[in-house]
Amino acid sequence: MEIILISLAVLVGLFLGWLISHYVRKLIHTQNKQSAQNEAEKILNQASEDRRRILIDAKEEAIKIRTSIQTELRHRQNDIQKTEQRLVSREEQLEKRSDKINIRENSVNAKDSKVNAIKGRT
Repeated sequence: MEIILISLAVLVGLFLGWLISHYVRKLIHTQNKQSAQNEAEKILNQASEDRRRILIDAKEEAIKIRTSIQTELRHRQNDIQKTEQRLVSREEQLEKRSDKINIRENSVNAKDSKVNAIKGRT
């Protein structure tokens, strides 16, 4: 009967050992799973933060580029306006010169006509 009790105690001990080891393995598996989920969540949060930062940087860069382009465009428009003003001024000067030349030509023609008229009388 002692052997049966010892065998039964060994079997109960083995069963309890198996239950404890099964519980410990399940606990470790749950902890590993939770740890993996926490790590995955941490990675996703970091990726989300990186994405947000990249978007902000991209928007800031776009604003800088837009500002630079607008500044360059304003400079070019100012240059074009100055060039147009110079051309208009130059055109006005040329028109004045042309008018003066026409007046002189008319004066010369009138004097030439007078000279020819005087020559024709003599």
